Amino acid sequence: MHTIRAILSETPAILGIFVITPDEVVALAHAHATNAPPACPAGNLNRLYHDAAGLLPDSREVSLSFGATCVTLRPLRLDWVLAVHHQRECDAAPFDALQAATQGLPKTDRELEDEEFSILTPDDVMSGELAPWLVPLMRLLEEVSGKPPQATFHQAVNEWIDLEDPSHEGLHHFSAIIAATISDPSKRSLYVEKAKGILTSGERVDKGGEMP
Repeated sequence: MHTIRAILSETPAILGIFVITPDEVVALAHAHATNAPPACPAGNLNRLYHDAAGLLPDSREVSLSFGATCVTLRPLRLDWVLAVHHQRECDAAPFDALQAATQGLPKTDRELEDEEFSILTPDDVMSGELAPWLVPLMRLLEEVSGKPPQATFHQAVNEWIDLEDPSHEGLHHFSAIIAATISDPSKRSLYVEKAKGILTSGERVDKGGEMP
C-alpha cells in the first residue's frame, strides 16, 4: 500500500486509481492527495466499466476519455481490472509500477478510506426496485416476438446502463431500446402500444405476478 501511495505522490499526472474485482465492486480506491478533478469518476463509473469490460479480453489495455483526462484500464490477476484516472500526458511507466503494486492486493483489503463504489449490472437492475415494470416488459417482448426474451432483454438492460443510470423516469428510454430490437414493424407497433400501459401503470406487480 505504501508503494501505491509513493507512486501517486511521485506522479502528479495520475489523479487516482481503483481496482475492480470480478463481483464488480471496487475493492480499492485511492485519490491523489493534491490533484483535481476527483480521482474516481463515480457518476460515470458504470458506463466507463461497461464500455471497457467488453474490450479487455482481447486487449492488454483500454483507454477512455473522461473530460480533459483519461481512464486507462488493464487486466489484473483473477479477472480484476486496474483503472487509472490520469492526465492525458501521463506515460506508461507509472501504470506498470501500479500494476505490479496491485498484483498482490488481497480482495479484503480496506486500508484506504475512500468511498467504495458499486458497478451496476443487468441482474442488479432486473432484481431491484424496477423489477415490477421490467418483468412485465420482458414478458411482453416474449408475447409479441414469440421468442425467449432473456438474452435480448439482458443486452438491452446493458445498453440502458451504458446510456444512463436506470430509473423509473428512464423506463421509456429502455422501452425504446427494446422496441428497436423488434424487426417486424407490426410487432414493434404492438409492443409499443402495450408497453405504454405497463409504463403508465401505477400498480407494481410482484416479480412472480401477472402482467398488467
